[in-house]
Amino acid sequence: MKKQLPNTCVTSSMEYINNNIFGDDANQGEYDLYALQMFKINIYKDGIVGFDQVKELVSNFFDTTTFSDYKTVINKGYVIMTDIPSSIPNSTHNIIIVGYKANGDLIYMDPEKGYCYSVNQSYIKESYKIVIKGVK
Repeated sequence: MKKQLPNTCVTSSMEYINNNIFGDDANQGEYDLYALQMFKINIYKDGIVGFDQVKELVSNFFDTTTFSDYKTVINKGYVIMTDIPSSIPNSTHNIIIVGYKANGDLIYMDPEKGYCYSVNQSYIKESYKIVIKGVK
C-alpha cells in the first residue's frame, strides 16, 4: 500500500480496500471530496473528526454488515475498519484488519506505514468496527 498523506488514514484505507481487497478502481480524492462536501472537513488539514462521520463516509461507498467476531468476518472474505492508539493527543489511527494468525493475533494494514503488522486484539481500540463486505 502507498503510505498515506498526513491525516488521511481513513480515506487512504478506503482506497486500499476498494482497489486491493475488492479489485475495483477508486481514487482517494473521491472520498476526500465527499468528506469536504458532506462534513465541511478538509481531510488533509483536519482529518476525520468523529467516529459517526467515519461510519457515514464508509457506508456511502461500501456495503457493510454487522460485526460478530474477527475470525468469522475474515473467514467470509470481509475486512474490518477500526482504530488503534495514536501518538496525536485525543485521537486514534484508522487501520484495516485483513487477517489473523493461528495464535489469534490480528493482521492489519497500517496506511501510515504502508504495510501489515500483527498484534494482539487487546491493542485495538475498537472505537468503531466497520465490517466491509464489498463496493457499492
